[in-house]
Amino acid sequence: MARNRNRFRDMDDATVNRMVGWLFIFDWTGTLCSKKTRLLAPGAPAVVKAIRKKWPIAGMEILSIANGSAEERREEIEGLLAEAGIRDFFREITVIKPPKKPEHFINPDFRRIVVVGDRPCREIANGNLAGADTILIRDPEISECCDEPLVGEFEGVPYKGAANHTYPSLEVMAGDIGCGDMFAIFLGGNNYLAR
Repeated sequence: MARNRNRFRDMDDATVNRMVGWLFIFDWTGTLCSKKTRLLAPGAPAVVKAIRKKWPIAGMEILSIANGSAEERREEIEGLLAEAGIRDFFREITVIKPPKKPEHFINPDFRRIVVVGDRPCREIANGNLAGADTILIRDPEISECCDEPLVGEFEGVPYKGAANHTYPSLEVMAGDIGCGDMFAIFLGGNNYLAR
């Protein structure tokens, strides 16, 4: 993996992003952070470290909704990530007012975006609309949305939230990344830099 990093050392970040083209966007509440405990999900550090180890130059971001103060939410996120030793793995933390919309999952600087979330009616449906690859995490220990239907109507708007891939937990996803087989196939092979 160090070889890949050296391959791009003379290029600016924007050029590397366009060439490599990969950005992982994680939903915060119910995915990386437990809705029940308001603490970092048990598998969050493992999945973030697994992505960084497997694909050292892929981008990672967090997208969170805040009904209250965006600054307080950002501080909460920063604190939990720093405590777990994974803050520096994320290039950006974005806090928005509800609802999440497809444009939040579009970034013209990257060729391919992978959205990881727990809500079929929000991040998965909007990721699908934006043309992103989507991964649904259905962990009842972390999220209260595990029974949410993949197709339906949310706040009067029809949605299709069938993800490209579903995991029962972040720990299982991290294990898959570590093994490489299924996750690499889903993302288009181990040598994603060549795609």
